Amino acid sequence: MKLSPRVRKEQPICVYCGVSPSEQADHCPPKTVFTGKVRPKGLEFGICNECHQPTRAIDQIAATFSRLMPEPSTDAERADIWKYAQAMANNYPDIMQLFQGGSDTGENMVIHISGDNAARMHYAMNAFCARLAMALFQQRVGRPAGLDMRIYTTYYTAAEIHMGEVPDAIFQVMREPKTLRNGRRDAADQFLYDWYYDDEGGEYFVTFASFRQSFCPFVMIKPDLMDFEIHGNKGAVFKPGFLKGLDYRDVAQWEERRREGLKP
Repeated sequence: MKLSPRVRKEQPICVYCGVSPSEQADHCPPKTVFTGKVRPKGLEFGICNECHQPTRAIDQIAATFSRLMPEPSTDAERADIWKYAQAMANNYPDIMQLFQGGSDTGENMVIHISGDNAARMHYAMNAFCARLAMALFQQRVGRPAGLDMRIYTTYYTAAEIHMGEVPDAIFQVMREPKTLRNGRRDAADQFLYDWYYDDEGGEYFVTFASFRQSFCPFVMIKPDLMDFEIHGNKGAVFKPGFLKGLDYRDVAQWEERRREGLKP
């Protein structure tokens, strides 16, 4: 998207790498996670072309994942699910193998996670979560996260939330949920987020979000290493600039990125 003079002035440096000049504007979260791509204005960020390049794939995967729950209640929602299931089958068949249903019926898809394709999906989903957190850090703090920061990511599925597998402390972050809105219309049924920021005794940022009833990213951004229990095979640690050269299909790169984020 073309970079507006306002965004260029307010965010001259890419929010995702903190180094390169902003060259275009980015919606985060993207339009694709909203039904019919009807997205209220807000949360628009200046980014460089190199960081933008891999976002199409991870956005498509996260957008499809965001439609797992709840069941569609209108023809428009059913058509929306069918559209994304077909796009996934055509563009990302490796990930689509994890989903069942949706492409023919317009009903919700069910996901079964295992094997290398699951690692690819976790890579894409964690990268999406890290990207969202970096954007929200910019929104809250007014600048990109520093190059010394580590981005600790995980996400929880609707099933994990329903079964009580999300630590209570995480829900405490969502004290004053925010969303995007235009006038009286808002997107609270599709996207909610909140954050906590503390710069006393060391910078610390944490954010929790929800996409429909399908998945919830939980991300911490800190300037130093910490004891971080990776959430099974689903969690990761990234550094600013992680989007450059990212290929979600590369399982070896995924494992290296997970280790690299833990290095000083």
